Amino acid sequence: MGCVGRGREIFFTPKPRDDNLFGRNKELEKLLSYLHDGVWVAVLGPRMVGKTSLAKSAVRRYVQDKNSMGIYINVASCGSFGEFSRKVVDSIETAFKAMKSQRRLKSISLGVYISDPGGILKTGIQFNVDFERGRSAVRNFVSAVNSLPPDTVIILDEIQEVRNRKDILLRSLWEIYNERPDLRIIFTGSYSGVLKALFTAGKKEAMFGRPPEQLVLSPWPVKTAEEYLLKGFEKCGIEYGHSEIADAIMTLGTLPGWLTLYGYKRCRGEPHERAKRLVRDEAVLKAKKELMNYVSTRTEPYKTIKLLKSLSEGPKRWSELKAVSRLSEPALSEVLEQLTEELGVLKKNELNRANVTYEFVNELYREAAKYLSTAEIEKR
Repeated sequence: MGCVGRGREIFFTPKPRDDNLFGRNKELEKLLSYLHDGVWVAVLGPRMVGKTSLAKSAVRRYVQDKNSMGIYINVASCGSFGEFSRKVVDSIETAFKAMKSQRRLKSISLGVYISDPGGILKTGIQFNVDFERGRSAVRNFVSAVNSLPPDTVIILDEIQEVRNRKDILLRSLWEIYNERPDLRIIFTGSYSGVLKALFTAGKKEAMFGRPPEQLVLSPWPVKTAEEYLLKGFEKCGIEYGHSEIADAIMTLGTLPGWLTLYGYKRCRGEPHERAKRLVRDEAVLKAKKELMNYVSTRTEPYKTIKLLKSLSEGPKRWSELKAVSRLSEPALSEVLEQLTEELGVLKKNELNRANVTYEFVNELYREAAKYLSTAEIEKR
């Protein structure tokens, strides 16, 4: 997030950016290698860890290298497959109508990156969405995606929010996977909903046991977080104290998104304490939503909530979590692995075999877990 105006360089920006990725070089190279291999990828991790920025940065580089097309579509607001299909078709239609109106469809070269809802960089190929008003959402979605130029990369951001008729979405993706092996799809989100279904589908189900590759993002190391804030404040030109940077990291953790929002508010003139408080309040609410999204995917959600609320008290041993949650050993192993490896909201402290504890990666998730409610499950 960035400093704005007054001749200063923009560093902190309110929205994910793809032109100045910080602290993710290894992950960027790995994602690019997946794209060049022609596989589908799921970028996983906690909210605000930088999944969208990483995906956008990789796609921008890839389309420039391969002279192909990339399109970013945020589907976070799409609760049903119908809404999801409409958003994808509308995004593609809007993007290419904009290109036509700007008279940019004159050659056959590509190298185009389209950012939701249709920001155009450059293009050079005609595109027509085969869309019919009376046709099913499945056919419209599949037709729109299949009409994309060769080697297109699609980013479907926050796809775990699509909850209604995941079975239809999975079958549609499998159809595209078969018909257009040249296309690449990057899914971003947490290990829940559609993404969980993609990874756990059996041989007789959608995707036929061919899940995407996984790229899990973890919070930054403390040193990287410190370097990020220092660099941003210097470019922004504001006065700051090193104790403020340490306090911000202690309170907000090292998730890039929250540090970026804090930096943005500081560069906009907010004092340290107020900027920290505003970001913390927003972060706890979103962390709670993320945890509830995961809980809703479990076959024993009430037991999972007991486990999370126990962890909100501080680090816990395996035996303690098993006793309080009453989950079976296989179920407890699965939950802890997913929360640690796929979602990245827990960390495992292993001093030796006899001394293994689990705790939240930062105070934001620990605080959010205190407010989890079994009543919310019944509303879903």
